[in-house]
Amino acid sequence: MGYIAKETGPKKNDNPRILIVGAGAIGRGFVSNIFQKAGFSISFVENNQTIYSELSKKRSFQTATTDSKRHFLHTVYYNEVYKTIDDCNISKYDLVLIAVGVNSCLDIANRFKEAKIVYILENDINIIQNIKQLSSNNQIYFGIPDVITSNTASNNLLSIDPLCVVSEQGQLILEKSSYQFPTSQYINIVNKQELWTNWNCKFYIHNAPHAIIAYLGFQKKYAYIHQAMADQTIENVVIDAMTSISKALIRLNIIPEKIADDYMKKEIKRFRNPLLFDPISRVARDPIRKLSSENRLIKGLSIIQKAGLNPIPFYIGINAALKYTGCTDKKNSFNQMRENFFMKDLLINICGIKDHKTLKQILDIQHCIESE
Repeated sequence: MGYIAKETGPKKNDNPRILIVGAGAIGRGFVSNIFQKAGFSISFVENNQTIYSELSKKRSFQTATTDSKRHFLHTVYYNEVYKTIDDCNISKYDLVLIAVGVNSCLDIANRFKEAKIVYILENDINIIQNIKQLSSNNQIYFGIPDVITSNTASNNLLSIDPLCVVSEQGQLILEKSSYQFPTSQYINIVNKQELWTNWNCKFYIHNAPHAIIAYLGFQKKYAYIHQAMADQTIENVVIDAMTSISKALIRLNIIPEKIADDYMKKEIKRFRNPLLFDPISRVARDPIRKLSSENRLIKGLSIIQKAGLNPIPFYIGINAALKYTGCTDKKNSFNQMRENFFMKDLLINICGIKDHKTLKQILDIQHCIESE
């Protein structure tokens, strides 16, 4: 398979400097590429030993984007790479982007005190105020990577560069701040109202169905999201879930109808993309957080119930999430919880569901996926 190379060249020392904390899927595969195109000089913080070692060997790597028909290769150049945020002088950077996971972000928040501008690219808009307090820095803003970026790639791409991942040609939606960003087709600066509209789309129409695909796909032993979406039974559940949550958001005046409908169509196309190599293991990780009362599956179900729409696809997804046995992290207690508690206890204690009718319907849901 041929690839189209898109070289941009190394950046000059006088370009604005950006520190990307977290050189995982989003940090390495998405934001580094779009900020290099926008004229920034890139540096990384990455504590994963394997990734850190690879980054330390050189000062560039190749990564890929896809339009669902082909891959485009990009060379990303960077300057410094640090093992921890303690190793760098954060104040010398014009921008700092955080893409390390919600819990890790909170753990290092006190290190942001001297930063000029920080953007948090995590799946929880509600942590911004906490980060401001922990860091004693009011220059903390939220950003939404409106994109799917895999944390891996095909064997062919990995043979070109082991640091290669695959990303859509998406957009980074950033809350307006005092920083004057250069014009870029990939960076969209929005006010708070627009930010919340985009966040509700991402949280409910993307995150929740994405998790449902992963947990149902795991039951049928698929490796990637696109493989699960090629299964008609799973796709039907996912589209029904997206339809219910989209209609609920419209009915409750949370998202305008056209925005919700357009976002749903975009998501279906994303989930079907066979060139993204989006692993089910990546999307399904941390089921305790995804099943918590304030997270995607349970809050999505609550919105649907409030709007009086069809909750069954969410029941199926929650049931599958409770049965997920793919946790490999020894620190993750979900497997132990599943062994020591009945599913009803998990629904009550993790999900916060106490309504007897809802509990019974989730527990009793039977779906043909389980019997195949």
